[in-house]
Amino acid sequence: MAAVTPTYGAGKDPSAYKPTVNSLYNMIEKIARQIIYAPSADDRLAFFDKIPINKGTTIEQVVAKLAESTAFGGSTNDGTDNPFKTNYPSIAVKYFNNWTTKQFTTTVSQQEIRKVIQGDCNVDDIVGPLVTALTEGDQYEKYTDIKNLLWYGSQNSAMVKYPTTGIADTEYTKILNTLKDVISGMQFVNDDFNAAGILRRTLPSDIRVIMPYKIKNAIDVNELAGVFNLDKAEIGNRIVEIDDPTTSGATPAIYVVDQNAVLVYTRLYEMTTLWNPKQLYMNYFLTVERLFAMSPLFDAVQIPITSTGG
Repeated sequence: MAAVTPTYGAGKDPSAYKPTVNSLYNMIEKIARQIIYAPSADDRLAFFDKIPINKGTTIEQVVAKLAESTAFGGSTNDGTDNPFKTNYPSIAVKYFNNWTTKQFTTTVSQQEIRKVIQGDCNVDDIVGPLVTALTEGDQYEKYTDIKNLLWYGSQNSAMVKYPTTGIADTEYTKILNTLKDVISGMQFVNDDFNAAGILRRTLPSDIRVIMPYKIKNAIDVNELAGVFNLDKAEIGNRIVEIDDPTTSGATPAIYVVDQNAVLVYTRLYEMTTLWNPKQLYMNYFLTVERLFAMSPLFDAVQIPITSTGG
């Protein structure tokens, strides 16, 4: 006797769900169990978040440039060296004040919820996930905004492109060698890796690599760890995988950045509620105000990746 093949299902929309009717008792079957799932977002670029802002409107970045030597006149006292001459330090300054305000909202009616919950659920089991959707939605959008910020910086003279022609997504050896060159080069004093052309070096602990997950998965973890001279267990703190950017026209790329080059500041993050006694429902509001910016004063490199269609 052949085994019975089960009937598979892919779920029905509420509008299409028609419960069967028992012809003997003329009763609608009961739902066996309600399972309420809260949404989840993955804010894996949260390490770029800076200390929240409580006062003011503008972020000021000041970078002191390296001092340069001058000739020393010694004891000749020929007037070429004036000890009282004013020599102010050389600095580079940028200001950022491009704040964006967003609001996430949802409406919850406890009266309506009570009509549909089963005995093993309570109102909070449903209200909780609905409200959580606000904070998780904010996390997802912040992650997306940071991805798009990296692309913006590469297109608006806030980041160095290296190499300018791009590397094919199958040239893994060339990708690794380029990563090694950039990461090693950033740790020397030079002006090759920041858009402002400032002589500087980046601390190894400040370097982050943002890489498409398809490329990271195709490269051996030990080889990636060798780029930083790290144990492979530590590489996850330095190399972060992302999916493709969502900005129109954006193409995959690897970003090697000093984490100080990516500015993500929050100055408003507030959950508020408003009860409507007429309709007996609660409105929940999550209001967020953030600044997203790329600073050309710190090392930041885009390694363009060209698709081979494979």
